[in-house]
Amino acid sequence: MIKELEKRDRKQEFLNAALDLFYEKGYEKTTINDIINKVEVSKGAFYHYFISKEEVIETIADEYTDKILSIVKKVVERKDINALEKLNLAIEQVQKQKKRESEKRRKIKRALGFHNDENLKLKKKISDKMSDKFTPYYQKIIDEAIEQGIFDVPKSKELAIFLLSVVQILNTSIDELEAKHYQDDKFNKEPFLKELEEKVLFYEDLFQRVFNVKRGNINIRMPLMTRY
Repeated sequence: MIKELEKRDRKQEFLNAALDLFYEKGYEKTTINDIINKVEVSKGAFYHYFISKEEVIETIADEYTDKILSIVKKVVERKDINALEKLNLAIEQVQKQKKRESEKRRKIKRALGFHNDENLKLKKKISDKMSDKFTPYYQKIIDEAIEQGIFDVPKSKELAIFLLSVVQILNTSIDELEAKHYQDDKFNKEPFLKELEEKVLFYEDLFQRVFNVKRGNINIRMPLMTRY
């Protein structure tokens, strides 16, 4: 048991050191030797846990994703609320988790150069893996909503994939908006929130049209606005 804890701690030490380096230098410019030197261990110790630098960044992204996935899974498994309430609660809980993990999320995105064309293949691989993990849970919510007569929509799997794709576009757009309102490391929050609200209201209306529900039934405005 102690050895297992030590192994997990050492692996996490590598992940934390690597993320700091990726954030400071960028993923491409960081070498395995940089990570080894920061942790102050042998090269063999690194290869005991990872086969490549790519596996390191994928593991960091997986850990972040799995925390959010566990939240969505708990919401989906609830029996005391209907499917629409599950969808809104999942949106709310995910945004709260993103707020708690805001520093780590910012580091991951900067490390991979999410605002430029660096590492496109790796970013797509990570993004596709995230979508594959989340799709079954959102499909289940949509299926329940159809069964309960809340949604009148076809092909729940395709709709779940579409939903996650649009959410990804929204997230990227928000990240770009946030970067736009940073000047000399100062965040201009008031104009950012004004533009954010306009953007979020558009997507909220879009989701309600796609799911064929009345306005006010799907709430993404409040969870996203309170994240900041």
